[in-house]
Amino acid sequence: KKSENEKRRTQAVCTYVPRKMKKEWRNKVPLSQQTCSLKKKLRQTKEKEEGCQPVDGSDPEVYSQVLAHNVFSFLKLDDSPPVDYVVKIKAQAPTYIRRDELYKEQPETKDDIFKGWEHRKGGYLFFVDQEIIERQRGFLSAMAKKLMKRIFDSNQIVSVPAKVLEPRSFTEKAGDYCRIAPVYLNRAARTSDTLERMKLIVAMTIGSLHLGMPRAKPFNPLLGETFEGGLIDGTEIVSEQVCHHPPITRFQVRGPNGIYTAGGSVDYDGKFKGNSFLLVPKGKGFFKFKDGQLIENTGIPIIKLKGLIRGERRFAFRGPLSYFDNSEGLKCVVFFNYGKNKSFWSGGGKDVDRDEIEGLIYLPKPGSQKFESMTSRRLDDLKDVQTILARIRGSWLRTVLINDIEYWNIEKCQPYKLIYASNPLPSDWRYREDLVCLKRGKFEEADIWKDALEVRQRMDKKERKKNNKKSKQLNSFFISFRK
Repeated sequence: KKSENEKRRTQAVCTYVPRKMKKEWRNKVPLSQQTCSLKKKLRQTKEKEEGCQPVDGSDPEVYSQVLAHNVFSFLKLDDSPPVDYVVKIKAQAPTYIRRDELYKEQPETKDDIFKGWEHRKGGYLFFVDQEIIERQRGFLSAMAKKLMKRIFDSNQIVSVPAKVLEPRSFTEKAGDYCRIAPVYLNRAARTSDTLERMKLIVAMTIGSLHLGMPRAKPFNPLLGETFEGGLIDGTEIVSEQVCHHPPITRFQVRGPNGIYTAGGSVDYDGKFKGNSFLLVPKGKGFFKFKDGQLIENTGIPIIKLKGLIRGERRFAFRGPLSYFDNSEGLKCVVFFNYGKNKSFWSGGGKDVDRDEIEGLIYLPKPGSQKFESMTSRRLDDLKDVQTILARIRGSWLRTVLINDIEYWNIEKCQPYKLIYASNPLPSDWRYREDLVCLKRGKFEEADIWKDALEVRQRMDKKERKKNNKKSKQLNSFFISFRK
């Protein structure tokens, strides 16, 4: 007779699987069952994870001395030029990083989360990690060398050096913003008060912004790259890269037993302005509960980074965060960096720290738009307010107060750790060789694998264009034939 665990495994159905995946990847244990007895399961799967142990040789970081790639390599195709390119330069396939190692690496305390950052007077976050700053200062010279090689060698790949990046993919990093979801979204799902739900969602969003603080730019995901994870309460988190240029990541969060569903897309438009860089978000999101209430995220604040070339590096948010409740017609707008320094030329004004926030939850006037303009900078710019239901103030680095009641405090709300799926899809971000090598400090090998993956992506893009042309020709032929 089968044990209860074996019965669960045979009856379980994966909630998120691409259409063309094999059948064995469909019969997997849901994350809600994986999160039970976490430490025990981490020990059990430590030896079972494929590709994490060498098949020959004694080096624990090298998968094979003979094989050109690991089990789930993105380059694992017959007669593949990218693999030949890697073998020619004698890059060895690395073993994958075990999920128990990834679990331990996640920061929990405030000091660990803000490692390399310093909060100073004025509300800015200053980046003070000199090791990473020195590594990134060589970015321009490294790019210049690649461009010079490109002149004499047409096969030379010109891409961002791996050493200036963070050894994480954006598909996985998107999960950081869900690490306090059990505190707020589970509570929101249990209440029937629509206004209270809006308050909890806003508090969670603002309180999770600091969890994604980057020490460096994460890797751009490969097209089709995925992430599967969850939280200890049974929350499931999945994401996938659906577009490469521009990079667009779609994500979905499912609460324990489906009490709520959240999702959306992440899409940024980068703008250089001299010594600063702006990341203008374009993606949208939503929160849906079992009783049918749908709350849309209609606006995300702009990320501003100063001091890229000279001076101290500073980080701040600017602009509105906005939500709209499609069920009750409620609207919420929260402004970041809403003040301006008093000076003779500006004619005076509010002098506030750049991390402070102010906002409203209100009933808008009939016929008003649910999307807030990015040019709006403060509450005085809101022209569609009919009835104010709640006032929001505080700081995204300290606390959030709604009607003078504290909903979030950075000192009291400790985030949960992400739990990585023990049996992810072969397209999982953990199987990227360039990312694994960078995490282990092997910069040269990381560049080799990064260039090989770039070659593979360009080849795939050419193939898609050919197939699109063929399909268009066939469609035009059948249309003309029908006429």
